[in-house]
Amino acid sequence: ISILFLYRLKSIITNYSFDTNLRFMASVCLKNAIDKYWRKTASNSIKEEERVLFKQQFLQYLNEPELRLARQMSVILGKLARFE
Repeated sequence: ISILFLYRLKSIITNYSFDTNLRFMASVCLKNAIDKYWRKTASNSIKEEERVLFKQQFLQYLNEPELRLARQMSVILGKLARFE
């Protein structure tokens, strides 16, 4: 998996012009991708420099008005914290 895929998912999640269901599905995909590829021991894991940049950018979008997406974003943030 490429970090570009994670950035694309993040851009869908944070784009309020998209349908909420699409944004939610992108957040589920992002959560699953992080769960699988964020671990340092995973095959095809994401490089450390890319992780740092992604985390910094992800933290800017935690002010989500939609409750379902806000919950999913908090789950994603929890996974990021757990793997660090």
